[in-house]
Amino acid sequence: MKLHSLFVLNRHGNPLYHHTYDPTTDQTPDPSMKYAYLAHTSCDLIDEHLANPAPKVSSDLYLGLLQTTEGLNIYGYVLNTGARFVLIVSEDPTATTSSLVVAAGGGTVGGVKGEIILVFQQLHAAYIALVCNPFYEYMAEVGGNDGEGCVGKKFDAVVEELGKIHS
Repeated sequence: MKLHSLFVLNRHGNPLYHHTYDPTTDQTPDPSMKYAYLAHTSCDLIDEHLANPAPKVSSDLYLGLLQTTEGLNIYGYVLNTGARFVLIVSEDPTATTSSLVVAAGGGTVGGVKGEIILVFQQLHAAYIALVCNPFYEYMAEVGGNDGEGCVGKKFDAVVEELGKIHS
């Protein structure tokens, strides 16, 4: 699995945070606009999942695969507050399948699905630590001074580390 982009959106689909892991060079254009488009089109699919929930555990925040396009898989995760995580990944045919095992719904999940769930759980824990900070401004705009945006250095470090692990 190769992680391409991560988006944190509020309940209305407005971006709170985004990070693109693909490096840009003089020959390759910045893919962040393409990923932003894919993340926003997945908001409709997330709303559809929330309006018509599949029979599953009600506490399950993982929505699964939302869509596949151009060799990219888009996965969704919704928090109790309505915030949404969107991951854009691609399958790496040369990578070996992870032997990762994650407890989910009483069973175990391995392989790519287990890796995706683990990434979402790590992001969820980092996001909770972020919003529990009394100095955090929840509805702050993405961007701002020094490119920090509305997140702290710890959350950004977790996101960077996930990119190093899953690239």
